[in-house]
Amino acid sequence: YIKGGYTNTKMNLAYDDNAGFAYDESDDLSGFRIGGGVEIAATDRVSFRAEYRYSQYSEYKYQGVATGLDANRHQVLLAASKS
Repeated sequence: YIKGGYTNTKMNLAYDDNAGFAYDESDDLSGFRIGGGVEIAATDRVSFRAEYRYSQYSEYKYQGVATGLDANRHQVLLAASKS
């Protein structure tokens, strides 16, 4: 099977040098997710699944200014299910 759709995450950057300078900023990043996988029935009640997902998020902006920092995520899922 294949999958695709919208994804969203929150990115938070925080820093404190313990000498008086502290920074804490966050941004909501939107993007897309694509992936695919395979599911195989081992018996009539048990199946195994392997899936790969890739998410690409929009560029992180600091106070509305582009930073050049892009976020993406690779995930692998291995699962067994019983019905």
